[in-house]
Amino acid sequence: MSIVVDNQTPVLVQGFTGRIGSFHAEEMIEYGTNVVGGIARMRDLLADLDLHPRPEGFEVQGTLPLVRDDGGTPDLDRTMAAVPGLLAAGVTDCRMAVPVPEGADAATEVLAEVVAAFREVAGREAAEVRR
Repeated sequence: MSIVVDNQTPVLVQGFTGRIGSFHAEEMIEYGTNVVGGIARMRDLLADLDLHPRPEGFEVQGTLPLVRDDGGTPDLDRTMAAVPGLLAAGVTDCRMAVPVPEGADAATEVLAEVVAAFREVAGREAAEVRR
């Protein structure tokens, strides 16, 4: 698929505040692209047009890089340090790759630790468990 834009086409950049997004947005601006904003601007435009893709609102996926210590073990404190920046940039759905051990109990323990660390940094309460 190709998308053709010229210097009159308004362009919104997802990840505009991140390192890679900023790099590409700056390159686009240097080439004359009309970059008008990022996620916050996109949300405002959709709200102004009364367009919401889902009843819960506009969702934005972001990747939370897993930081490891010198021994290769995941370091949740350092990993979760990136969460406030992602949330401030408008990310609503943080994704990360976490090594999960075999066995339901061991996997549940690891994942519960990750979720608890995220909730603490993000200032979110535990959701009601649905069965």
